[in-house]
Amino acid sequence: MILKKTITWKEIMDNWEKNEKELWQPFYQKKGFISWFSWRNSYVEKLNLEQKKWKVFSVIPQEILNFNCGAFRGWLEASFEVNSRKFQDLIYSKIFLNNEKIKAIQENFSQFTQIIGFKKNNKIFIFEGNHRCIAISDFIIKKKINLQIKLEICLTTLSAAKEYPFIDFYEEINSPFNK
Repeated sequence: MILKKTITWKEIMDNWEKNEKELWQPFYQKKGFISWFSWRNSYVEKLNLEQKKWKVFSVIPQEILNFNCGAFRGWLEASFEVNSRKFQDLIYSKIFLNNEKIKAIQENFSQFTQIIGFKKNNKIFIFEGNHRCIAISDFIIKKKINLQIKLEICLTTLSAAKEYPFIDFYEEINSPFNK
């Protein structure tokens, strides 16, 4: 990874919204939210991410293989199945075989993508971009495609033992993201 710049949480949220607002509109409206921001902010605001120091890194696609999925119910279920949270292993979960979302991402893969993650104990956990990480890992490992894309990760380091403890545990099903 190569450090590119620092970034604010507001800039990250603006980029995130721009990249997925239309894609998720039916989902968040079905859940009763009037906007993408109100939906995402309903759990993001609890984490005080605007208080963190964020950096943007340039990443080569192969680095994604060793990143870990976020602490979301479906992702943790897949990680139980393959006994790993690394994307290089998660691609073998039955949850992702013939997954329509992954197929759609791969069929229309952008030449630029930005994901969001936390770094803790020298491990990277993806907060936003898990499906794209699976798609990238599948391209590299199963399809043997050498992706030539521009890939960035917005990353903050978690240091305190009690800071976002849900990241450390497979069995943590009650994270704020699963409500």
